Amino acid sequence: MDTKDKVIQQLDEIHALELALVQTLTAHVAMTPRGDHRNVLERHLGETRRQAERIRSRLRALGAKRSPLALAYGIVQTVAGQGVSAAKAPIDMLRGTSGAEKMLKNAKDEIATEALEIASYDALEALAEQSGDQPTVRLAREHREQEERAMRELRDLIPALTAGLVRESVHGEHVFDTGTTGAADMARMVASKAVDAARSVPGVAAAEGEAKGAVADEDDLPISGYDDLTAAKLLPRIDKLTQVQLGLVDAYERRHRNRKQVLQRIAKRRELATTSS
Repeated sequence: MDTKDKVIQQLDEIHALELALVQTLTAHVAMTPRGDHRNVLERHLGETRRQAERIRSRLRALGAKRSPLALAYGIVQTVAGQGVSAAKAPIDMLRGTSGAEKMLKNAKDEIATEALEIASYDALEALAEQSGDQPTVRLAREHREQEERAMRELRDLIPALTAGLVRESVHGEHVFDTGTTGAADMARMVASKAVDAARSVPGVAAAEGEAKGAVADEDDLPISGYDDLTAAKLLPRIDKLTQVQLGLVDAYERRHRNRKQVLQRIAKRRELATTSS
């Protein structure tokens, strides 16, 4: 394994981390009352989604390829990360004795996660530098700047969140009611549909399809008579596929005929799904 391989490994691990964080941030946004804290979370949720897609694009540019076994393992790890984050949502709803205490504890968790991401991008930048991979160096630096800003803003909120805790828990004031944020319904939905929630992220859905396509036969494909169809006949049918199906067809096509026109259309459909999400 050379330094390029290690760069790909680091990118892959960070990609899974970002996808898992999308779910955690979604849960925290839902339970956080409107205000400065929620504004930071909503902005960073958008940044995190874009980071995940940008990392995925970089992996493709580096020609990242995994065996069917390794790919399937990666999907399990990613979905497991999503599941842990999703299952954590109802726990976050119950933690503490007041709404203010829940928000303070969530903020501390969010700061800890940002620290993990910053360290991950530090490692990625160092590896990419040694590999001479300047595009990945720039990606690591730009993403780290976003994580550092989010961390600073979250830390700046700690005094106000602590003051809210004192007002609500010590002085008995009513600061806010997290039951009015819709978090209870969201937490129940996420806990019962963790995998479905993970699939709503384009990167996860596509990766699930790729895992299936890596070992699929023609009969497993969502397009009947696939092997007998020309690229021209395939293109309009590709436009009707879901993200999971696109990933499946992409992996199958690469294993067999590897037609540029077909792969480009799949990539375009994935990009459209990402920008519209």
